[in-house]
Amino acid sequence: MKRKMTIFLIIIFIFASVFNYGYSSSLTDNKKRLEDLSIQKQQTQKKLSENYQKQQSVKKELLDIDKQLSETQKELIENQRKLYSIEQKISETQKELDIAQKRYDSRKSLYKERIRVIYMSGDAGYIEVLLGSKNFIDFISRLDNIKKLMAFDIRILNEIKNTKNLIAKKEEVLKEEKK
Repeated sequence: MKRKMTIFLIIIFIFASVFNYGYSSSLTDNKKRLEDLSIQKQQTQKKLSENYQKQQSVKKELLDIDKQLSETQKELIENQRKLYSIEQKISETQKELDIAQKRYDSRKSLYKERIRVIYMSGDAGYIEVLLGSKNFIDFISRLDNIKKLMAFDIRILNEIKNTKNLIAKKEEVLKEEKK
């Protein structure tokens, strides 16, 4: 029986050591695992904090970009309004230039015709008209008509000169507006 008891004690001792070893080993593993999990938790919290900071930074950047976009859109609308206004001015200036050019062409044509008539009648044309008078009243009337004709010629010449200057100014304005 002693022998049985010894065997029994040896068996219990073996079980106790195995159980104690397994429990101790399991406890050590669990402590290590707990430490690892704690470290992972700290790392995850740090990453979360970093991500939150990045998120806040990105939100701020988005707000800044939205603000810039809004300002740029306002500038675009203002520039489009200015462009439309300038295009209207260009169109108006072009019409004025076309009208002035037509007037210039018609006055120049009329003046050319008057020069041709004067040239065809020669230098003595006015004198012949005056000398062809039948009486003094006819002479005064013809002299008055010649003065009116000369004033008309001068007025046409001045209109041509003024219209030419106007055309040059309008062309310059048009050039600047297009620029």
